[in-house]
Amino acid sequence: MFPSRLRLALAVPLSSAVVPTLHGQDVEVRGQIGGGMAFGWPGVVVSIPALRVGTISGDLGRFILRGKGAPGCYELVIRPPPFARITIYRFTAPAAGPVELGEIRVQPHTTAEFVLPFGPGSPVADTLGSCTPATQTPPDSWAAARAQVVGRVTRSGAPLIGLPLDLSCGYLTPRFGQRTYTDSAGRYVFDVELVFPQDQSLSDDWQAPCQVRQAVESLDPPQQTIVSFVPIGTPVRPTTLDWELPEPTFRAARVVGQLSDLNSPPLLLGNSAGFRPGVLPFPQFVSLELRARPDRILTPQYGSIPGPPEFLPLAIRVTTGHQRPTTGSTIYLHVPIRVAGVRATGFARVGAARETAGDIYHAAFTSYDRRLHLLHITVLPQAFTQDSTGVFSATVVVGLFP
Repeated sequence: MFPSRLRLALAVPLSSAVVPTLHGQDVEVRGQIGGGMAFGWPGVVVSIPALRVGTISGDLGRFILRGKGAPGCYELVIRPPPFARITIYRFTAPAAGPVELGEIRVQPHTTAEFVLPFGPGSPVADTLGSCTPATQTPPDSWAAARAQVVGRVTRSGAPLIGLPLDLSCGYLTPRFGQRTYTDSAGRYVFDVELVFPQDQSLSDDWQAPCQVRQAVESLDPPQQTIVSFVPIGTPVRPTTLDWELPEPTFRAARVVGQLSDLNSPPLLLGNSAGFRPGVLPFPQFVSLELRARPDRILTPQYGSIPGPPEFLPLAIRVTTGHQRPTTGSTIYLHVPIRVAGVRATGFARVGAARETAGDIYHAAFTSYDRRLHLLHITVLPQAFTQDSTGVFSATVVVGLFP
């Protein structure tokens, strides 16, 4: 298998702000972040780097941090949103009992600080408190938790081999890390290490919503799961996510959706076909249709067929309204596993405004992704013909060669 390490970041919730990586007595620090809102400031990252503990302020800006350490002076680092300054609050941990810090008010950036393109050259921080911490520089971040995601990717029971996969975790803006690849049995492994505090909103209560997606052009949506994390030094409990992809089903069907350009998600027709235009002058409703194939087609290369090659039992028709798409339009077609060993070619109808038995079909440019059994058929602009109502359409028939 091909393991991959993904370094993300941990948001330890209020009730679980313990990362017992250091030794010593119990240290508990309580307080409230003020200055951002009238009744406290929730969602602010608070940490004690020297103790390797961190959390996010909860309701009314309250927080609790628990860790292991010796009595003495420590720095509490408060990282509010970008429009406020970092605050470093120095406090003394006693030999016994919790530390009550009360309300700590953070200050906004001044106008001169805030208008700089990327903020000040170095972070502007306010330092409160009079004690002197240990001389060593505490870390800015640290490994706080880890998890493992394992699984197998198959289509119709057959493994998909060498398929690149990406794992993302988080709520609002999932982050993708290093990818991994399926092995000869379709198996994959992700080793995930969470780092505090770079992406403090990643996980909640030692769990995070994650997804595995194919890192190639695909018709398959990502797979969703909940991943459980454990503290560093604790045996990991793998999260298993097996991904069984269905065989494509080829039956007469049609779908309509709005597309504009190559950045649009492809228009999907079940798990069998998809379409993406090169560029349309403005967004347009586009249709993708699977139809019964013609009884025969005429090609300059092969004459009249069928006969060899064998054909899939369908034709694909794309309609782009009153706009002709530019170069780069692509039809995607899943090839069944049972015929995956053959060479697939698309034939596009060219030059006729209406479909007839004598239409000429030219071989289209195709590429085949053997990892996904996915055929890419490039449809040139001249394959889109305009009918009497001004609507552009293109028809492609797929042939399978030994």
